[in-house]
Amino acid sequence: MVALGENFRSTQAILAAADALIQRNTQRKAKPLIPTRTGGQAPAALLCADELDEADAIARWIRQLREREGLRYGDVALCVRVNALSRTLEEALRREGTPYVVARGAAFYEREEVRDALAYLRLVANPADDAAFARIVNKPARGLGAVALRRVEALARERDAPLYEALRQACAPDNPAGLTDRARKAAGRFVDFIEEVRQGDEFLGQEAPEQLAQLVERVLRDSGLERHYATAKKRGQETPDEEKLENLAELVSAASQFDVERFEAQRGSAAQGRAEDDLPPQLADDLLAPAEQEGERTLLGLLRAFLESIALVSDADRIDPSQGAVTIMTLHAAKGLEFPAVAIVGLEEGLLPHARSAESPDELEEERRLLFVGMTRAKDHLLLTTCVFRTHRGLRERRIPSAFLEEMSGLVEQRRTETAAAGLRDPLERLTDTAGAGPGGQRAGRRVVSEAEEQLEAMGVKPGARVRHQRFGEGVVEQVL
Repeated sequence: MVALGENFRSTQAILAAADALIQRNTQRKAKPLIPTRTGGQAPAALLCADELDEADAIARWIRQLREREGLRYGDVALCVRVNALSRTLEEALRREGTPYVVARGAAFYEREEVRDALAYLRLVANPADDAAFARIVNKPARGLGAVALRRVEALARERDAPLYEALRQACAPDNPAGLTDRARKAAGRFVDFIEEVRQGDEFLGQEAPEQLAQLVERVLRDSGLERHYATAKKRGQETPDEEKLENLAELVSAASQFDVERFEAQRGSAAQGRAEDDLPPQLADDLLAPAEQEGERTLLGLLRAFLESIALVSDADRIDPSQGAVTIMTLHAAKGLEFPAVAIVGLEEGLLPHARSAESPDELEEERRLLFVGMTRAKDHLLLTTCVFRTHRGLRERRIPSAFLEEMSGLVEQRRTETAAAGLRDPLERLTDTAGAGPGGQRAGRRVVSEAEEQLEAMGVKPGARVRHQRFGEGVVEQVL
């Protein structure tokens, strides 16, 4: 006779943590987990500085598993509570040259709602992009039917003009496309929106008047695309598909991170310029020439660079069948599967458990069960990650570790990345500890301020970053003192 509680998959150490977790569910019949595989490594709970640090740490973890344990890519699964969390993982894996597949879904930039948003941005960046125009001219529906669009296409052929330009001309008083009044009004609203976002000469010729993330957010809002997905119902359900909205919010975060990278690049160029003051004149001229040729950074140039960086995603290396690929999946999709190594990403309040479970004990138990399912997919290696900061809709937010981690206290090994370890203590607390500490106290205080600045910068809190303060709300960091 085989006891129903026997588990032939996971090691004793993994099952001990999983069992401690699931025992908190009061509506579940008690069924102790009996491991048939004794010993094993304890699950690791890894504290990361932010989602970029988290993704890089997971990519390194996979490399170490291959080098030290002989695992193949196909032996590893990365589980997320919501699909939007896959973006930074995908980017880190591509940088590492690690092949991956997204189970039961598309890669981040291939998802319908993300492609729709990118099509709007591509049309804003280049009104002659006919493919982008065709994708979103009537999404959301705006009263431009098939007949009206065929007439616009005919006008474009007649005048050898891009589709958007033909639509703009179709709004003229002489109505060259022969549109109905209703269609002309709809076309006029669409054209007005695109022209307003482009801001005429300012968009093309002046330095970026706003951050890229703000532009992306404005396009999502004013185009009606976000409202469209907020009201669209998930198939077979009565509620909106929240994952689509989360993916759109993650696109704003991607733009925000691109903003920060731009700032760092500009600061690096400035530092290089200062260093070149001491170089021989001819060598300094050679080094400065490329930067001068680029001209002023405009919002249009920044948007195009952002879109080009996304286009490079399609150039990722093909999967080597002999090595397989890392699987990225949601916890819902993980049931019934098993892998030698599993990482579960984002154990934070509001993510896992999900925010909507806060007021419902039943939903909280379901969130706990989801984590339990993910943990028991792992045969030998289990990594649980949480972040100090995470970017949501372009804003860095301080995170609270999931209460589920506390429920497994003593059964998981606590770790932290170097970046997280550098910034865990409050810099003001460090300054208070040092100030006035005998001779040299002032010098020590200044040294601590420098360390604090470095720590905040390591955490991504740096000039140009968008942040949300619990007390003062949203803002942009101008200076770290």
